Amino acid sequence: SEIEAWKSRVLEHSVLFSPNEIQHMFHVIFKYTADTNSKKNHHQAINEAELMTTGLIQHYPRCDLLELHTRIRSVIRWYQTRTHLKLLGSLASCSAFEPFAIDASDHLYRLLSSFKRVEYYWNKLEEREHNAKKQLNNIVKTTVAETRGCSWSQFLIIMNLFCTAQPLKIPKSAFNINEERVNC
Repeated sequence: SEIEAWKSRVLEHSVLFSPNEIQHMFHVIFKYTADTNSKKNHHQAINEAELMTTGLIQHYPRCDLLELHTRIRSVIRWYQTRTHLKLLGSLASCSAFEPFAIDASDHLYRLLSSFKRVEYYWNKLEEREHNAKKQLNNIVKTTVAETRGCSWSQFLIIMNLFCTAQPLKIPKSAFNINEERVNC
């Protein structure tokens, strides 16, 4: 099924991180960012015992991409400067973060660029959705606003692609947005 294929894909991306690192990424980055938007997330949470099982297919909670970028940037800076080590936990020694130890600016810029391409695509969809609502007398089932941001599983894919210096693949891999669709 599509759900099992998605879970399998996410699990493949998550092997870069140890179970402890995944747990800390959930607390330090994902949960923190999702909690800033708890009203939009309908106050839903992921059961921590199910992070790598049913948590991978939950739509909510979702993180705003620009807020997520800000939090990832903060965590990388803490990693570089060796500050907030207690908060970082196992992320303080995460080998996947090693490429950022010297200079993370270029990596963070490419991550932000990918996020902005996804946001641009969503903005274009919202514009079309608005026009369609007028034509269809406001009958639209799923709105773009409900799909904005990233879920826990999308976050894991994003972190893998970011840490392996492949952020340009984020729109396609995490959001199923092809390059032609981004430029619509």
